[in-house]
Amino acid sequence: MKNVDCKPSLTGRLSFLDRYLTLWIFLAMGIGVASGYFFPAITDILNKMQSGTTNIPIAIGLLVMMYPPLAKVKYEKLGELFSNIRLLVVSLTMNWIIGPLLMFVLAIIFLHDYPEYMSGLILIGIARCIAMVIVWNELAGGSREYAAGLVALNSIFQVLFYSLLAWFYITWLPPYFGIESQQIAIEMSAIAKSVFIYLGIPFIAGFLTRFILRKLKGDEWYENYFLPKTDYSRNTAQAFTATGNNFELAIAVSIGIFGIHSGQAFAGVIGPLVEVPALLALVKLAEVFKKKFYY
Repeated sequence: MKNVDCKPSLTGRLSFLDRYLTLWIFLAMGIGVASGYFFPAITDILNKMQSGTTNIPIAIGLLVMMYPPLAKVKYEKLGELFSNIRLLVVSLTMNWIIGPLLMFVLAIIFLHDYPEYMSGLILIGIARCIAMVIVWNELAGGSREYAAGLVALNSIFQVLFYSLLAWFYITWLPPYFGIESQQIAIEMSAIAKSVFIYLGIPFIAGFLTRFILRKLKGDEWYENYFLPKTDYSRNTAQAFTATGNNFELAIAVSIGIFGIHSGQAFAGVIGPLVEVPALLALVKLAEVFKKKFYY
């Protein structure tokens, strides 16, 4: 006779909001698409909430989503990440060599007759994810510390190399494949500002919360009362930091250079509609792998 586990299931312990998170995500996407279709004037309203390459509502939404997982990061352990040379090499290779090259290949294969969409897809491919990956990693149960460290590393590379990669993949490389090149200029300062708003502010808020409350209340109160308990793996953090893209930056750059009604901007907007369901599926897959290979 099998033993019966009387402990309540994880689903039973989740709040109503968390239990149906996938549903809320798809509803939000549906509302967004429907709003743009039935109320085109909403575009003008959102444009008025733009500051440079930063959309204020998006920035606020990202801050709300990213603050909880970033407040849970044990920043004092980030040094362990940078001592793991193998992990860093794998991350940088996947994010800055394989990722952009794969997106470039897909773009020229499927969209070579649509140069606007092609360049829009390339801009997405070279914009490595530095925001929502924190949320996806949290949902999948990846290591907060490794995700935070890898995201910070990607942020530095994004500021330094995004403009160069845009020139390489959109202006220099296409003619070698018989495709007309496009001239594109992206200021490093604009990218740095976007990175600071979308990532720097949540990082600072999370760090200060952890530093100040641990000093005032102690580690036990912070870990057991302020934060919920969870367990995480390094491989999941690695997978999600290499999988996502920074659509906010790609869309902002496309709008700033080609205009809000351009094909490049349209390709950027379609991206999240594809990425969100795909990453939700990967979250479920990560949970399956966790049970099969880690326990």
